[in-house]
Amino acid sequence: MIVFYRSHLLSADVAPVHALAGALRARGMVVRAVFVDSLKAPGTAAWVAARLRAWGPAVVVNMTAFSARRDEAGGEAGSPLDAAGGPVLQVVLSGSRREAWAESARGLSPTDLAMQVVLPELDGRLLAGVVSFKAETVRDEALQYARTVHAPDAEGVGLVADRAAGWAQLAGVGVGERRLAVVLSDYPGIGGQAGHAVGLDTFASVASVLGVLRDAGYAVGVPDAGALVAGLCHGAPGFVMGVAEYGRLFALLPEGVRAAVTAAWGGVEEDPAVVGGSFLLRFVRAGNAVVALQPDRGSRTDRRGGFHDPDMPPRHSYIAFHLWLRHGLDVHAMVQMGAHGSLEWLPGKAAALSVTCWPRVLLGGLPVVYPFIVNNPGEAAAAKRRLGAVVLGHLTPPLAETGAYGVGRALEVLLDEYAAADGLDKRRAGLLRGQILERAAEAGLLAESGVAAGAEPDEALARLDAYLCDVKDLAVRDGLHVFGKASAQDVAMAGWGESPGAERAGLLAALDGRFVQPGPAGAPSRGRVDVLPTGRNLSTVDPRAVPTPSAVALAERAAVVLLGRHLSEQGEHLRSVVLDVWGSAAMRTGGEDLALAFVLLGARPVWDE
Repeated sequence: MIVFYRSHLLSADVAPVHALAGALRARGMVVRAVFVDSLKAPGTAAWVAARLRAWGPAVVVNMTAFSARRDEAGGEAGSPLDAAGGPVLQVVLSGSRREAWAESARGLSPTDLAMQVVLPELDGRLLAGVVSFKAETVRDEALQYARTVHAPDAEGVGLVADRAAGWAQLAGVGVGERRLAVVLSDYPGIGGQAGHAVGLDTFASVASVLGVLRDAGYAVGVPDAGALVAGLCHGAPGFVMGVAEYGRLFALLPEGVRAAVTAAWGGVEEDPAVVGGSFLLRFVRAGNAVVALQPDRGSRTDRRGGFHDPDMPPRHSYIAFHLWLRHGLDVHAMVQMGAHGSLEWLPGKAAALSVTCWPRVLLGGLPVVYPFIVNNPGEAAAAKRRLGAVVLGHLTPPLAETGAYGVGRALEVLLDEYAAADGLDKRRAGLLRGQILERAAEAGLLAESGVAAGAEPDEALARLDAYLCDVKDLAVRDGLHVFGKASAQDVAMAGWGESPGAERAGLLAALDGRFVQPGPAGAPSRGRVDVLPTGRNLSTVDPRAVPTPSAVALAERAAVVLLGRHLSEQGEHLRSVVLDVWGSAAMRTGGEDLALAFVLLGARPVWDE
């Protein structure tokens, strides 16, 4: 079902609606369209929700802007578009001309991005693409006027229709027949780790996911983590695609992208994954699922530098892998396991992709379900806006206090002894002072604690003591999270224990082609308990709700520490400060840095009820 504005109907500006309906019908879908004044109007919202429940469309394609979510106390929560129970695809009717979009690396203007992408994400909608741009009609000389309308864009309409058809097909196939690709992110980690994802045990998580799918009726095997490691890291590479078949599919790609690949990587025979006229890559078959490490997009000698390269096209084996998933295996969906893969960082626009943007080139309309660490909204946004993915938040690893170890622990003992001797035994205190400073300097801890060269011994000791206390009280990750499973610490913490079950439920809902409830992203360890339970479709940030009350409370504590420490160390009150406020940090913490700026200015929010 297509939902569009009544104002477009009244102004006879509905060409994009007709174009999209035609493209959907061409892909075998039955199409209905309804017009609305506003999805926030109670009467309209109730009518739309009733129609959706009665008609039960597989997919809703929404052409209206803003968020329609209602969270009033005692009222019906959510958006009326949720009533269908299926995915809600968000499309953009750009307020810019096509020429401006074509030249823009960002793809959309700030206004279009805010109103037609960011705010709709709060409702759990999946960005499908841009379907029209502003254009002038033929000038009417009698009226001396040329009307500006939304002109349909055939390429954008095609992508939206492909994505809608992909989700509808996924929902229409029985679980026992669904074919899935489970792709492990392979972010360049420490020590050359394979399958590295932030905060996630990827191999154990894949085994957990396959177990959940098997129990839900999917025809999949469940190799354990050890078998996956053996197959994906040490096993013999298997046949993926012949060079001849690759050449046929490669020739169907846009000319510009083919030329870029050839210029960067040469001919297909030069790819190191080509052996004897075939692409050979490691993967593990598990019934109707295939598990694979995402291939390197660039050179193995500079994996970290090339991972986010905005200009370098992927190499032939990377392209062949994704073409194999779509055309060789004909998978119904791809599960991208963990933060983060490289597909969403390939060259192209940030949003509203063109036919030459690499994520679109390789994915087409394939549905993507993406388990992603809940405290990284900035990079989750790229997956949502460039892949059209359902990004399922998963828990961060359990935390443990660092404590004091090694030299730090030895210095802590000496500092305690010095504190006891100071004022009582001047000779022993002097000896201890020298030992502490000497050992701290040898270990590099004086420099780490900010002690300047030539600082007075008492000042150096004070700084060192404060630094060691801060380090000892830090909380660090203790292990890795396994998707859909709870650690003992998770079970013991309020709100955390429900998350693994919600993660499993969110995964099954997404792969059923059902609507997945939205949820905020942020760091639960920084007071963002609103992100729990995980397993929801992450939204990046609600600009109307930053900073949050918990962020202000933490900022007030931070301000007390900052002001007190400056006074004790400098002997005078803090008069000026520079704060570097990052958008990604604000999304993780609910705006704690911004709240600190407000607190230091003497301002406090006035909260809505």
